[in-house]
Amino acid sequence: MRWRTDLAKEACETLDEQAGIKRETWTSSGVPGERVSILTERAERESGKKKGRYTVFESDALQRREKESFEPLSRAIAEEIRLFLGGTEKRDTVLVAGLGNAHMTADSIGPRTVNRVLVTRHLFRYMPEVSDDRMHSVCA
Repeated sequence: MRWRTDLAKEACETLDEQAGIKRETWTSSGVPGERVSILTERAERESGKKKGRYTVFESDALQRREKESFEPLSRAIAEEIRLFLGGTEKRDTVLVAGLGNAHMTADSIGPRTVNRVLVTRHLFRYMPEVSDDRMHSVCA
């Protein structure tokens, strides 16, 4: 089967909990979100995606450049990142990958976002005195 995109959400549309897929939908800061968790080797094999948790936020307002939608979407994404980080130890390094094509407007949010991430991994190694308990080791 061919998928419209590389989203786990679409790759798992035909799979259910018995196959090892868990779906959650919710609204954060007024933005609808969906998490797809791939829990089993069967689900991994049938979806073509690695085991893990995948999150999608959808907002048509971004396409319309509705500036009032940027802040709620940013807050929703930040909260989801906090949830991901909550499962890591401070000493673990978190990789932020800004996927997409920086030269194609519709696909540029990943590269544009990753350029604004505060990278701290080098600080932990070369300048540990400037790090504090609130920081994670982040590379991009």
